[in-house]
Amino acid sequence: MLVQVIPTDEIREMLRPMISQEALEMLLLPGEPPALRIQGQVERQGEEPLEPAELARLAEQLFGEEAVSGLGSSTGLLRGIASLDGTQFERAGEKLRIMFSASRSNGEVSIAARLAAYRIVGPEQIGLPQAVLDAADSPNGLLIFTGPTGSGKTTAAASVLEHLNATKPLHICLMDDPMQFQLQPKLSIVQHKDLYIDMPDFVSGMQAAMAQDIDVIYLAEIRTLEELRMCLAIAQTGHLVVTVLHANTPLDAVERIRRAFPPEEREAGMRDFGDALRCITALRLLRRSSGKGRVAAYDVLVPDALMREAIAREERVLDRSGDLPQGCQSFTDSLAALLESGEVTQAEVDRVLRELGS
Repeated sequence: MLVQVIPTDEIREMLRPMISQEALEMLLLPGEPPALRIQGQVERQGEEPLEPAELARLAEQLFGEEAVSGLGSSTGLLRGIASLDGTQFERAGEKLRIMFSASRSNGEVSIAARLAAYRIVGPEQIGLPQAVLDAADSPNGLLIFTGPTGSGKTTAAASVLEHLNATKPLHICLMDDPMQFQLQPKLSIVQHKDLYIDMPDFVSGMQAAMAQDIDVIYLAEIRTLEELRMCLAIAQTGHLVVTVLHANTPLDAVERIRRAFPPEEREAGMRDFGDALRCITALRLLRRSSGKGRVAAYDVLVPDALMREAIAREERVLDRSGDLPQGCQSFTDSLAALLESGEVTQAEVDRVLRELGS
């Protein structure tokens, strides 16, 4: 269960390096100095280790003494979210959302703090392929962003949603656990639904949204067969569904969807999936050769009639003669372009190719 927490001044000061360095996470483990995850790498901050008693005290400040005393016996995880004014962190005018968690390891408390996306960047800032935006212009269907944890898939999904928000008069509903980013209404009107606060589960949340004439639904991640069924039903009835999956490539995402259906439902389910699919976008982040920030490589699948039929028949999507549909691109294409432009080094390209098994 996610609870609202109010960080003390002490904890806010500990958050300052994470926010100023735009780190994804702060990790507080007993016997280790505080660590930040920056550009995908865990970096220790200093050398002084944290004492177990200190971490237990910090957890009690966030979750209360009773909750922490039950950690490890009655529950394995405590989760909380805090909304902070960015002014105190030199982020004037911004609302920061920090997700906290506490658990035990070797009998001692450890804490993680994760910075939700407080800035939504434009598609051009992350080099999002035009084919993805073209797919998002469809009035219905399914858009999937995929990649491993920390690959930028949520950032890309948020960028597309903000593009729709700024360019079309739509009714958009975002659902997450908890909400990692917020859209400020522009041409569109926007709803935000947090799990366990605004809805008991994602399926009922989607049902409620559909009863209120939604044009676009964002589901942070498809986790269950029931959620998949609901997404496909919505996408096939005149609405656009934007969602995220954990898979390395578009083809891996197709296979994950296939495995989600029970055997007796698979044929019909994959035909519905093929009909609804507009685009699958996979991402990987590479360190820039300048050492400043990271840049995304993209693998984009935009299905045509032949691909939809291959998906429905559970055949290999890319086994075909002739060219791929316009808008499709592979990681190999994207990595080659980044290398040629000098944005990344050969070593970074080789690292990503190894991760992809290429």
